[in-house]
Amino acid sequence: MTRFNINCTLPPDGHVTFVGSPNARGTLDIVWNCLGILVICTWSVLHLNVPCQSTPRNPRERRTRTACRFFSSVGGMLVNIIAPEWMVGKAWSDLCAVRSIEAEFAKWSKKDRVPWVRKHSYFANMGGFSITFAKTRDSATQTSPTSGGGAAATVDECQSQAIQSVEEDETTTDTAPVRERLAESEATSHGSDAIPGYIRTASARETLPSQRRPNANTYQPRFNIGEAPWREDAKNASNAETSIYGLDLMHFEDDWERQRLDMLFEFCLRNLEKLKQDTWILDANQLLLARQLGIIKRLPHLTEDDLDDRNKADAFVKTVAICQMAWFAAQLGLRVSLRVPTSQLEITTFALAICTVITYLLLQDKPKDARCSILVAAYRYATPCELARLANAGPGYVGLPGNTPWIPNCAIHCDRKLATRYNDSMYNAACFSSLIFGALHCVAWKFEFPSHLEKILWRTSSVVTTAILPVEWCLLQTISWIYKRVAAHLRNQNYHCHLSLLLPIAQSGVLLLFVIARIFILVEVVRSLAFLPPEAFSTTWTEALFHLG
Repeated sequence: MTRFNINCTLPPDGHVTFVGSPNARGTLDIVWNCLGILVICTWSVLHLNVPCQSTPRNPRERRTRTACRFFSSVGGMLVNIIAPEWMVGKAWSDLCAVRSIEAEFAKWSKKDRVPWVRKHSYFANMGGFSITFAKTRDSATQTSPTSGGGAAATVDECQSQAIQSVEEDETTTDTAPVRERLAESEATSHGSDAIPGYIRTASARETLPSQRRPNANTYQPRFNIGEAPWREDAKNASNAETSIYGLDLMHFEDDWERQRLDMLFEFCLRNLEKLKQDTWILDANQLLLARQLGIIKRLPHLTEDDLDDRNKADAFVKTVAICQMAWFAAQLGLRVSLRVPTSQLEITTFALAICTVITYLLLQDKPKDARCSILVAAYRYATPCELARLANAGPGYVGLPGNTPWIPNCAIHCDRKLATRYNDSMYNAACFSSLIFGALHCVAWKFEFPSHLEKILWRTSSVVTTAILPVEWCLLQTISWIYKRVAAHLRNQNYHCHLSLLLPIAQSGVLLLFVIARIFILVEVVRSLAFLPPEAFSTTWTEALFHLG
């Protein structure tokens, strides 16, 4: 490795009023400037959900809990650096989910005479409200709903269908007849003898790996961070089991509920397992439904000032981050306009900064770093029908959420306007940000690289990053169209199986190509620092502006 040290002439002896900065920069100057942008952007834009609630029993458990929360933030930073499309897509998805229920929350908050703004819905989606059944279990409250509107009629109708209400003195419900009918329906699922309206849950439930079901009598966090407040509630567990083996489409009032159940059935089962506990962490959609059904007597009363007090967002940190990004954009734009060479690392950093600014705008109403949830006492137990509706209204997940009763950071909340496609909002925003992120990398199309092969690979990776998500969307739509048109006319189960495998195979191939392109870009921006042209180390007048670095 060759090394070059810049030696600047010192001022002459005597009084010198002002000494200007040198007109050159070193490799570490480039690295520290970019690293500062990356850290401050990815840290300040983090809006993680309320973490696992626990009570440390000794200083060691308290330190472990602090470390777990810190490394969770570090993990979020790394995800934002590696995949800024996720950052923008998740922010847009959260905003769409909150906006889709604003009108309903406004109506019920007025009825309950409690304050409710967009921040409250965000806080609920973060896991900020916990419904506890401790008092409900002790006082043995009634099971009939008392809320206004059509909720009572809905529950009465549900009780007359396959899912029957479980009385307070019951501990189990005989679901054998339902299971037998479902088994018969499974055998003729492609014929005309299937039970109308029934969701075939028996076999679908068994397809979920047991290690992915949060179905334990108690929940203990992976690390020893103290005692968790979750316990299995016998009443909720019994009702949930009844619900699992007796789902009927007629139990769901709205079209968006029935469509969501049909398309995202596995998420419904996963959420239903979580409702077996004596404490529920409900998102905004579930909380609203719980109020409409009368499971809670009123919406939680939390003033906007109290919510702001829980918000750890620091306006000073965000202001510094924006100023630093503005300086970085100015000096990079000046270098490009003057045709002064710059580094690939600076291009990648600028692309990430653009995604961060977009995320700032989308999440301006979302609280940051809330650590504790607010307990809300349940007014009564939910019937099996209501449990099914609550589970169906819950979030979907990207990847494997794990055995966690709280809401993980990979949760995608229901947008009632797009209930049949749980991640369309996120996917559309991710496509948009991917276009921006990839197109900015194309700015380095004619930059100098260590070799001609690496230049070709950089161009290819930039194009892949730009176009891969839109191309994937077109590919998935095509495969879905083929499956819907062709599979309906096929009697052979082998053909059904082969067609159903096309979607995950296509997704896996696209994902693999995207990951390879992104890894190459991340490696190349570091490697190319050792092969920059001499002009890349010259500075412009923007170095005289205030900045950190």
